Amino acid sequence: MRKKIISLFIVLMLIITGCSTSKKNEDKESIIAVAYWGDVREDLVYQTAIEGIEDAVPNTRVELLKYESATAFWNAMVNRDETVKIPDIISLTNENHLEYIEAGFLLPLDEFNIDLETSKPSAVNAWNYKGKQYGIPLTASPAVMAINRDMWNMYNLGAYPKTWNEVRTISQEVAKYGVNGLIINTEDAFHLTQYMNSFGGGWRFGSAINSEANRDALTYIFSMFDDGLAMNPKDEGYTWDGDAFADGAALMTTAGTWYIGLLQDEAPNMNYDLIPMPSRTGHENGTLYSNALAIRKDSKDPQRAAQVAQYMARPLCQKEFARVIGSAPADIEENNDYYQENPHMDHLQSRSANAEPFAYPNQSTQFQKNLSDEVAAVIYAPHPIDNRLRAQEILSRLERAYK
Repeated sequence: MRKKIISLFIVLMLIITGCSTSKKNEDKESIIAVAYWGDVREDLVYQTAIEGIEDAVPNTRVELLKYESATAFWNAMVNRDETVKIPDIISLTNENHLEYIEAGFLLPLDEFNIDLETSKPSAVNAWNYKGKQYGIPLTASPAVMAINRDMWNMYNLGAYPKTWNEVRTISQEVAKYGVNGLIINTEDAFHLTQYMNSFGGGWRFGSAINSEANRDALTYIFSMFDDGLAMNPKDEGYTWDGDAFADGAALMTTAGTWYIGLLQDEAPNMNYDLIPMPSRTGHENGTLYSNALAIRKDSKDPQRAAQVAQYMARPLCQKEFARVIGSAPADIEENNDYYQENPHMDHLQSRSANAEPFAYPNQSTQFQKNLSDEVAAVIYAPHPIDNRLRAQEILSRLERAYK
């Protein structure tokens, strides 16, 4: 009997000690670092996102780590530099995420019971890989075509284009007046991918690189440069397509809804429209662009990081993202409000439901660089070449390397 009493006493003491330790761990302040890249607009968004975090996730302090560019961001994330603070949460887009999932940088979120029922399925699916969820979506924006309405009306061009052949015809018309019809930023695979998807092709994670639709899309790009109907931003001193478009360097460009925030700051007097991405026949799908919050696998407090990430992805933050950047929210209700508040873009909402992901091969960073380099080698070639043949050769090489 005495032994039983002693044993019971020991068990009770262990329970009390365990509860006490657990309580101490809960009371201990946790510092969660959140990394992102961008400019002052992103600063506003993420400052709003962490407001009230002390009440929502007690004993938690959030540090924001800002990088000036995506390149600087990923260099810091991948390189194990002891002088660089390792973040718990990272804000990223669905362009290169697969590469970092495969490399083991991101933690599956399924065990944290994060509620994604109020998010658009297309945005949720963009962050799901092999049945596991890796991101809490903030935005769900279809890629678009941006058109300078002032220039359009000046040349009395009529209805906006629905097909790429119509884009070519319009570019030929304005070329008569010495005006660039189309910006094609070959330095950024984002833009090249818009042509592949809108021609009915796409990368399909490397399984369909050398498809007929992709060959058609690449041939179209080459022919636009050959005929002097397209401009590359860097050739006229611009750092990217947004700078060129805001400066009135061309009539049209492939773009995203973030152009709303860009043009509000850089070209407030410009009248412009964002229209569905043209296609080969008028029926192919476009591309879905999504921002999300993900948790690094080496986070020191993943449970707390998950709580912070879910709080930061709340509808209020997504609404701020829409207001400041221009991106459509992933939250279904906020997404509906976004298009109601921007009726001139309501024709884009249905596109996001059927939009394709970027679906780059696993080694997405190197793939994008190789693609851009191959395209540049053709458009800057000193002698005329068979564009169809070169498109097939390029895609065949890429498929062998990345399938």
